[in-house]
Amino acid sequence: MSEDGGRGRQAIHYAAWYGRARVARLLLAAKAATSPLDATGRAPLHLAARNGHADVIRVLLEARADPELPDREGHTAMYVARRAGKEGCAQALLLACRGLIIAHMSGYGNNH
Repeated sequence: MSEDGGRGRQAIHYAAWYGRARVARLLLAAKAATSPLDATGRAPLHLAARNGHADVIRVLLEARADPELPDREGHTAMYVARRAGKEGCAQALLLACRGLIIAHMSGYGNNH
């Protein structure tokens, strides 16, 4: 059993869960992975979204965390945020997804 009680969480998960944006930024600068999954299949974005930590979400997204990554149940962080009533988090994730679509569309036009 791991030190975290079998949850399979890394330090970046706890920074996301507790809303510690500065700690998340330091961990990411030290090359922590942006989207490791815990034992329940949740990435740090899911945990930050669940707890309403839009500042951590922005830090993770700046480090290129995948906003479309589903958990084991197939839920994205945006779904988690909306279900928890964390509209600020859902908005940050929506903007990130829009950016991905725009980048994909502009890249599509340049390659064909």
